[in-house]
Amino acid sequence: MKQRSVAILGAGIMGCCTALMLARKGIDVTLVDAAAEPFQGASRWNEGKIHLGYLYAADRGFRSARHFLSGSLSFRPLVEQLLESSIEPTIGQRSDIFLCHRDSVVDVQSQWAYLQAVDKLVGEHPDAANYLLDSRHCQSSKIATKEIGNLTNHEDIIGGFNVPEHSVSTNTIADMFVNALNNEPRINQVMNCRVTSVCSTNSHGHESWKIVDSTGESGNFDILINALWEGKLAIDKSAGLELPFEWSHRYRRALFIQTSKLLDVPSTIITTGAFGDIKNYDGHEFYLSWYPSGLSAYGTGICPPAVPRLDSTERDQLVSKIFSNLADYLPKVRRIQKYLDTCRLEGGWVFAAGRGELSSPKSTLHRRDEFGISQLGGYFSVDTGKYGSAPWLAKRLADLITG
Repeated sequence: MKQRSVAILGAGIMGCCTALMLARKGIDVTLVDAAAEPFQGASRWNEGKIHLGYLYAADRGFRSARHFLSGSLSFRPLVEQLLESSIEPTIGQRSDIFLCHRDSVVDVQSQWAYLQAVDKLVGEHPDAANYLLDSRHCQSSKIATKEIGNLTNHEDIIGGFNVPEHSVSTNTIADMFVNALNNEPRINQVMNCRVTSVCSTNSHGHESWKIVDSTGESGNFDILINALWEGKLAIDKSAGLELPFEWSHRYRRALFIQTSKLLDVPSTIITTGAFGDIKNYDGHEFYLSWYPSGLSAYGTGICPPAVPRLDSTERDQLVSKIFSNLADYLPKVRRIQKYLDTCRLEGGWVFAAGRGELSSPKSTLHRRDEFGISQLGGYFSVDTGKYGSAPWLAKRLADLITG
């Protein structure tokens, strides 16, 4: 029997996980991306939070938490299997701190009740032991007022919680994936290729798919997988796939930092809305974000809006804004700034089947349960939802294709 030919559009974490899984099953894969090499977009430049659902307290029905769990709890074993290496060194070992803002879309009491309910969902899941750190006995806890005072003196912080959720260093993970891809002979990397559409043909009952770029049509694939992020919808439309009810594209910039001194600055998120967060991966490597400053583009069209380019002065100003706004709430940020070794302002797209302002409780961005795999014949499109869901979705997709 003739082996099926497979093309994957998008060389972020979704496309690369799928490519590696199919290749390990003996299938030759063509991996296509507009960038010069894999992992150049949001899959490298994000906070690496492996969501268990705790951040989605505005989703009172727990749909997001339930939808995240299977993917996030299988993230570590699946990634380690694909990379043939432990990712332990990339994992932030301390739990997150959630600080509730006065203008949060979820009040303190409701957030506490929600966190406890998610604790129960996580602890009862059969794969709870497989999370980044064993979560079979996970438990959120309230932070005493005095301890909150050691974290912040801002009058708008009105409550705090220790939350058993963790993140990984996406830069390190990205480098490990690129190495794995380069060592896999069954994956043909076609980089610097921006696909604008796809089309299918049917000859004697056999469907095949072609990709279209600026040079014309190419390929003759039995299976075509759309694992793109910001370019996903335009390709889906050209394939004839039904689009979601609503969506949005957001381009977010944040700081990716290395410090010269080992710093004990906790991973902290100001919840719930358009605020900011810190990720501490190993005491030297940090992620800093202030949402209102870092949000550089927002649109609800099929194609994402243009991202404003920043000159050196504008970049310096944005870096200063992120530091300043975070430090107003979290004074320990100034220690990161004091011992700065390297600081990169980088960005990536966020595609979501929702829209609106994070500051509004009515925004459908406060739910993230409308993601998964869609199919039209030999064409598959994947909405990853969150970074941490990609390996699990890739396994489902690879199993679906190979039977």
